[in-house]
Amino acid sequence: MDEHDCHEDHYYGHEDHHHDNYQRFQECADACMEHSQEPGFIEAGLTIEGCMQHCHEFHPLPDE
Repeated sequence: MDEHDCHEDHYYGHEDHHHDNYQRFQECADACMEHSQEPGFIEAGLTIEGCMQHCHEFHPLPDE
């Protein structure tokens, strides 16, 4: 029984971490979509993909 409880805790902990990843992704996506509406975004040769990559690099996820 103890083993099972431990497994449950681990499972839910993992789910929370996954949720953080998704939350971060959404925040980056929203920010980049907004940013791409600004004048000069395309002219500067920027892309949403590039913005997303930049966003993830500058907001790294906490180490486990």
